[in-house]
Amino acid sequence: MRLKRMPWVVIALCIVLAPLSAESVSAVKFQLFSKSFTNGAGIPARHGCGPERDWKKPSLPLNWEGAPTGTQSFTILMYDLHPVAQNWVHWLVSDIPAGVTQLTQGASGLSMPPQAKEYKNTFGNKGYGAPCPPSGTHRYRIEIYALPTESLSFNPQGKTGEVLSEMLAKRALAVARLEGIYP
Repeated sequence: MRLKRMPWVVIALCIVLAPLSAESVSAVKFQLFSKSFTNGAGIPARHGCGPERDWKKPSLPLNWEGAPTGTQSFTILMYDLHPVAQNWVHWLVSDIPAGVTQLTQGASGLSMPPQAKEYKNTFGNKGYGAPCPPSGTHRYRIEIYALPTESLSFNPQGKTGEVLSEMLAKRALAVARLEGIYP
């Protein structure tokens, strides 16, 4: 009889301890947020090209948390997922120091961390290029990579968002994503 009860004791302990394990795992999850929109929602017009087709708008405010131990820098990539856009790169920033956890609205070109490097987007300009689909609604992905190096170890210029995403993911300790649609 004693042997038959033993499995129930083990199961009961697992049930009691399971919430503790789940809580400790979720506390270290790497996440990316924006104060301008929530994941899957519309990107506000103030960050997109609008009817005037001006792609020089203030960059999105971004903040992140839960970077893994060993992170020495962050790289941010924003690109258009629509097939017509062919992974058009709207923003690429590397070498953001590990101690930084946010970029304020309009930081691109104005108030970036001193070590950060902004690269040319597919528009051909350095820094943030606002979402500006030729027609219809496009989906944009913003990714942040926690990297184990202080500096990006390859030249990213001229690569599509998909290629950059794959290259960065191979080097990253963790990746966090945020998606929005425009208009």
